[in-house]
Amino acid sequence: EYGYQTSGRDGVVVVDVDASQVEVARAVAAAWLEPLPFVDRFLRQDLAGAIADRVARGQGRFAAPSTNRWSETTAALVAVSDEATIASVLDALDSGASAYGGSVDQMVAATIDWRRVLDVSERIGGIESAEAAFELAATPPQLAELEQRAVAVAAFGDAETAAAPWSLPPLLRVSIEAWDFETFTTQHEVVSELITQRDAMIVEADEVGLGIGDVVRNEFEQASELDNLPAELLATQQDALHDVAEALRLDTGDRGLLSQLGMAGRPAAEQLADMRASWDDGEFVLAAMQAETLIEDYESSVGRGTLRLLGPLLVGALALAGYRRLVERWFPTPDQTAKT
Repeated sequence: EYGYQTSGRDGVVVVDVDASQVEVARAVAAAWLEPLPFVDRFLRQDLAGAIADRVARGQGRFAAPSTNRWSETTAALVAVSDEATIASVLDALDSGASAYGGSVDQMVAATIDWRRVLDVSERIGGIESAEAAFELAATPPQLAELEQRAVAVAAFGDAETAAAPWSLPPLLRVSIEAWDFETFTTQHEVVSELITQRDAMIVEADEVGLGIGDVVRNEFEQASELDNLPAELLATQQDALHDVAEALRLDTGDRGLLSQLGMAGRPAAEQLADMRASWDDGEFVLAAMQAETLIEDYESSVGRGTLRLLGPLLVGALALAGYRRLVERWFPTPDQTAKT
């Protein structure tokens, strides 16, 4: 009997009394992987054997290579992996962690097949040659799947880069992890178009010192269905941007003396703060309405400023006329005296 303890799992394996150290290592590795929900027990056995043989070789012990279906594939994976890589792959397989990450925790199906091992080895383990390793044992139909996967993974990577610093929505990550490449292609087109619209929105908003905000981003990163994508919300934001941007330009632009007089004493700063708050909260329709009110206020400010300026001027003119009449009355000129 040999006891073992690895990654929080322990137990006992029983082997023949004359078993070699290599055979013991293979038995322990097989026992450790036994609870993992592999749908192909031969894949599990070959992976365990490849890991055990790697350990045995490190101790100067060598075993005859296995000739099972997945033995060449698993040996190729283990050969280019260090201990940390192997541990990260096994931990991901054990926990069910997503191979495609994302901002929302996503657990995958509780079974492990060769597709799952490939995704985890490549995406989490960082084994760049993982796909080539599985091609060694793939059947013709599986080779066709691998070709589809290569196209999808490249598209997924491009979308990740384009979406950054946002994470891709779960709907896209779920479909590629399920190897549902037809669904993935449809979803990828929609998501890519939305990212393009977002980029245009960011540029337009940046021109007036606005950000796109977190509301659209959160809905994008949490969308589990196409209908959950914030396409309508983004369109509403783009429509609102025209009025909000105009209000900001009027506030920061050179409006002239008459406009400044017309806006004196009016709560423009509070209105701007409320408009920005509505924008940041994702209340884009409300922000647009507040912007329209502010724009109307600015546009009528010249008229108010004119009235405010004319009032003092009129009073001054009347005062001047009265003063002149008093002067003429009390201090008449010789001509005025002669006339009287």
